[in-house]
Amino acid sequence: MSSNSNYDTRSIKFRLWAYFAAFGLGIVALIWFLQIFFLNYSYEEMKIGEVTRVATSISNSYERNDKNLTTSIQELSIINDFYVMMESQNGILLFSPEQETRLPIQIYLDQTSKLKHLLDTSDETDVSFRMNTGLEDYQTLAYGRRITSKDGNTANLYIFSPLYPVTSTINILKNQLFYVTIVTISLAAILSVYFANRISRPIKSVTRCALVMG
Repeated sequence: MSSNSNYDTRSIKFRLWAYFAAFGLGIVALIWFLQIFFLNYSYEEMKIGEVTRVATSISNSYERNDKNLTTSIQELSIINDFYVMMESQNGILLFSPEQETRLPIQIYLDQTSKLKHLLDTSDETDVSFRMNTGLEDYQTLAYGRRITSKDGNTANLYIFSPLYPVTSTINILKNQLFYVTIVTISLAAILSVYFANRISRPIKSVTRCALVMG
């Protein structure tokens, strides 16, 4: 009889446990949904925003002739997974990831030429276009901005950024999401049992007293 009461699906205790468990599972489902939404729909928009922010930061450093400009560009490109190049109006390479070679970069040669042409023919200070990588839904943003120092020296800044999550990013997010899911489900199970017992106990006591008195 005791076993039947413990597993009575109509009891207050069971219903409270079910509500708390459903709440925990709902949180997990929401986390997964937001994560999938982020990867599929928001990632590209956020990366474009990061490119613009980094370009503005580099532009401000170049404008004030920051002595640590090269170091800043290297750090920003590594942190944000960007490929950054900068050249003078005469085509002299001022910065690239292969700075020590001082040789023209071949990997984005056609794209930098196109960006330079767009900057020369446009009234805008920055231009951009999407590059096909050969795979469907996998594109790279090619971004260019004309920057000027306080001495009047003008340069072209080029930034190339993948508009899709790189493999390392996906793996990190999956691992984090896995652990978050395990912890959330465990806590939800423990807390649901605890609160269900705490809340249902006084209600049962009142019910028993009422039955005795009745």
